[in-house]
Amino acid sequence: MYKKVISILGIIAICFIGGYFTAKQLLPDANEVSTGPQYSTKEVIRGDIQQGVNVTGQLNGNWGGAITAPKPEGVTDSNGASVTVTYKVEEIFVEPNDMIKKDDKLVRLSAENLDDILQELYDGIENKQSEIADINNEINVKLKALGEKINKNVKSLADVNPYEGIVISSPIKGRVTDFRVEEGEMVDEPTIASIIDDSKVKITFKVNTYEYASLKEGQKVLMQYGRVLDNGTVITAFDGFYEGTIKKINPNKVPNSDGMTYVHSGIIEANNPGLVQKGMVATIYTENNGYPVTTLFNRGTVDSYVNEKKVYTTIYSSDD
Repeated sequence: MYKKVISILGIIAICFIGGYFTAKQLLPDANEVSTGPQYSTKEVIRGDIQQGVNVTGQLNGNWGGAITAPKPEGVTDSNGASVTVTYKVEEIFVEPNDMIKKDDKLVRLSAENLDDILQELYDGIENKQSEIADINNEINVKLKALGEKINKNVKSLADVNPYEGIVISSPIKGRVTDFRVEEGEMVDEPTIASIIDDSKVKITFKVNTYEYASLKEGQKVLMQYGRVLDNGTVITAFDGFYEGTIKKINPNKVPNSDGMTYVHSGIIEANNPGLVQKGMVATIYTENNGYPVTTLFNRGTVDSYVNEKKVYTTIYSSDD
């Protein structure tokens, strides 16, 4: 009994002493506690991360990524037959198992008949463009004709409103004469009215061959207007001289009405002082610095006004 007690006490003493020394080794001393923990650091270098993959079954790396040579689908020759292209590999830019990204070059191909195919495409495009141009021209012609009928500038069918009716506009500024229509009546004749701009008059004249040498187009002349009485006498209509310009003179001479001489015909345009009318005559003078010099042998006749137009309904056409 006594021996068992001594054995137990010995075991307890050994455990106590062993625990004491173990704790002393694990716990830092007072100096270490005051200075804090010590760390060791080392620079980390970033690199590629590799990871293995365990798979079961078939592994197909190019699934859905098949690459085929381009086919000229929809391209036909001049006879409408489909074209066939045979390619030849000219250059390879990658190797098997290379990593690539989108738009990287893989291979360069060539085709012997590629020029012919491109020419066929070019010719086809040109033909279609020509057909489109012809259609557009036809449309423009019809739109212009439609615009002439309704007296309106028509660029598209959206510009046409049948409820607006047809409005006839004056082709020039001037005075309305010979107005032939009234409200409510049916239009039976093509001519509606005449528009006269009497601010300028047109005078026809003739010159003898010896006078023609001293005259030319664009030359200024002076005129005196006169009226012809019933007995053929000419009286002065206005005092003073009025300037005009030779707009045209025929270089070819023709027989005169007397059957004995030759004359050259011409046209003079002049501003209307306000009362010059058709049928009046004009004595014509060459001029120098605004003064009359030589009187031409033949008188001119006020034949018409420079701007004089007839107005027609749009269902008729005229070159007047």
